Amino acid sequence: MNFKRTSELLQIANNYNIEVSEVFSALKQALEVVLKCGKLHADFSNEKIFFYEIIYNRFGEKRKKFVQIKRNNYKAVQDRFISIVISYSLEKKREQVKSLKSMIFKGKIEKVLKSGFEVSSSIGFGFLPKVEILRKDLTRIQLGTELYLAIKKFKGSKKAPNGCLVFTRKNMNILEYEVMNNMSDCGVYYIEKISARKISIFCTKMPTKDQIKNTMRAANTFLDIQVRN
Repeated sequence: MNFKRTSELLQIANNYNIEVSEVFSALKQALEVVLKCGKLHADFSNEKIFFYEIIYNRFGEKRKKFVQIKRNNYKAVQDRFISIVISYSLEKKREQVKSLKSMIFKGKIEKVLKSGFEVSSSIGFGFLPKVEILRKDLTRIQLGTELYLAIKKFKGSKKAPNGCLVFTRKNMNILEYEVMNNMSDCGVYYIEKISARKISIFCTKMPTKDQIKNTMRAANTFLDIQVRN
């Protein structure tokens, strides 16, 4: 009995952003576990997939025993299959997120919630918890506000089984970007955080009072300016 067509596996692979080979492996694993059979192999015919295990009769002759998916175990196979597919998808997304953790992204507040904010960004939708924003953000963040974000983590949950990006505003890369953006003509070459509320900025030209004021407001911190030529 066939369970999936090859075109269906391709569609699932596209939906979950994984390889077709991983979808095929997930289906095979689901059948082996739920049907409690041995190692499965597959025949392909007219886009249909037929799974079977190899058995030997009393004369030692090899033959194929095709698996039968009955109505009472169809849902169990389907649930196990999707569960494995999701786990592959989450693992792939986690690996992708690791390579993006050092980057910052411009995000936009799409929804205000009690515990935080739903945001859209160039790498997709995510969640910005209130515990991950700066104190100054509380007075200015509202629907439609744009701000710089960094990735805190990627997690799966019951509400987001396919995974969710969790963003943060408490990130040194964002701090450095705010400084560079406000002091672009000052030759900033090094930034060091010396305490929870103070940073040292090493530059070749003294910033103006307005630049210092704007940087302090943007970075939500006191500044120690070190001018060295």
